[in-house]
Amino acid sequence: NASKIMNWWRGATFGGQPGAESRILITGHFHHLRYEIAGNGKAWIQVPAIDGGSSWFSNKSGDDTPPGIVSFWLDASAAYPVRDLRVHSVEYCAG
Repeated sequence: NASKIMNWWRGATFGGQPGAESRILITGHFHHLRYEIAGNGKAWIQVPAIDGGSSWFSNKSGDDTPPGIVSFWLDASAAYPVRDLRVHSVEYCAG
Protein backbone atom coordinates (compact mmCIF):
# COMPACT_ATOMS: atom_id res chain seq x y z
CA ASN A 1 0.00 0.00 0.00
CA ALA A 2 1.57 3.26 -1.18
CA SER A 3 0.18 5.23 1.76
CA LYS A 4 2.32 3.15 4.15
CA ILE A 5 5.65 4.04 2.51
CA MET A 6 6.11 7.33 4.36
CA ASN A 7 5.18 5.68 7.67
CA TRP A 8 7.75 2.97 7.02
CA TRP A 9 10.42 5.58 6.21
CA ARG A 10 9.61 7.60 9.34
CA GLY A 11 9.88 4.44 11.41
CA ALA A 12 13.17 3.44 9.79
CA THR A 13 14.55 6.89 10.51
CA PHE A 14 13.40 6.83 14.11
CA GLY A 15 14.82 3.35 14.62
CA GLY A 16 18.10 4.07 12.85
CA GLN A 17 17.39 1.35 10.28
CA PRO A 18 18.86 1.22 6.74
CA GLY A 19 17.49 4.16 4.82
CA ALA A 20 17.42 6.41 7.88
CA GLU A 21 20.16 8.69 6.56
CA SER A 22 18.64 8.94 3.08
CA ARG A 23 17.12 12.19 1.89
CA ILE A 24 15.52 10.61 -1.18
CA LEU A 25 13.55 7.38 -1.31
CA ILE A 26 12.83 5.95 -4.76
CA THR A 27 10.35 3.11 -5.17
CA GLY A 28 9.04 1.37 -8.27
CA HIS A 29 6.36 -1.02 -7.09
CA PHE A 30 3.11 0.92 -7.48
CA HIS A 31 3.01 1.51 -11.30
CA HIS A 32 2.42 5.29 -11.20
CA LEU A 33 4.26 8.53 -10.57
CA ARG A 34 4.04 10.01 -7.12
CA TYR A 35 6.24 12.70 -5.60
CA GLU A 36 5.88 13.57 -1.97
CA ILE A 37 7.90 15.95 0.16
CA ALA A 38 8.36 15.04 3.80
CA GLY A 39 9.89 16.81 6.74
CA ASN A 40 13.60 17.43 7.23
CA GLY A 41 14.32 17.81 3.51
CA LYS A 42 13.27 14.31 2.52
CA ALA A 43 11.47 13.39 -0.71
CA TRP A 44 9.77 10.20 -1.90
CA ILE A 45 9.65 9.52 -5.63
CA GLN A 46 7.48 6.64 -6.81
CA VAL A 47 8.41 6.04 -10.44
CA PRO A 48 6.01 4.71 -13.08
CA ALA A 49 6.51 1.33 -14.70
CA ILE A 50 8.38 1.29 -18.00
CA ASP A 51 6.60 -1.74 -19.41
CA GLY A 52 3.66 -1.47 -21.78
CA GLY A 53 1.19 -1.88 -18.94
CA SER A 54 0.20 -4.57 -16.54
CA SER A 55 -2.97 -6.56 -17.08
CA TRP A 56 -2.73 -7.67 -13.43
CA PHE A 57 -2.69 -4.04 -12.26
CA SER A 58 -5.52 -3.07 -14.65
CA ASN A 59 -7.67 -6.00 -13.53
CA LYS A 60 -6.99 -5.33 -9.83
CA SER A 61 -7.38 -1.54 -9.85
CA GLY A 62 -9.57 -0.87 -12.89
CA ASP A 63 -6.99 1.69 -13.99
CA ASP A 64 -4.21 1.89 -16.54
CA THR A 65 -0.95 3.71 -15.97
CA PRO A 66 1.12 5.18 -18.77
CA PRO A 67 4.70 3.89 -18.90
CA GLY A 68 7.48 6.38 -18.30
CA ILE A 69 11.03 7.00 -17.21
CA VAL A 70 11.76 9.59 -14.52
CA SER A 71 14.72 11.94 -14.47
CA PHE A 72 15.65 14.69 -12.02
CA TRP A 73 18.55 16.77 -10.80
CA LEU A 74 19.96 16.43 -7.32
CA ASP A 75 21.09 19.49 -5.42
CA ALA A 76 22.48 18.30 -2.09
CA SER A 77 22.91 21.87 -0.87
CA ALA A 78 19.19 22.70 -1.27
CA ALA A 79 16.59 22.33 1.46
CA TYR A 80 14.86 19.76 -0.78
CA PRO A 81 17.42 18.07 -3.04
CA VAL A 82 15.16 17.08 -5.97
CA ARG A 83 14.58 19.57 -8.77
CA ASP A 84 13.40 19.50 -12.38
CA LEU A 85 11.62 16.15 -12.02
CA ARG A 86 10.34 14.98 -15.41
CA VAL A 87 8.58 11.94 -16.78
CA HIS A 88 9.72 10.88 -20.24
CA SER A 89 7.54 8.70 -22.41
CA VAL A 90 8.98 5.30 -23.25
CA GLU A 91 8.68 6.15 -26.98
CA TYR A 92 10.88 9.24 -26.42
CA CYS A 93 13.52 7.23 -24.59
CA ALA A 94 13.62 4.46 -27.21
CA GLY A 95 14.29 6.95 -30.04
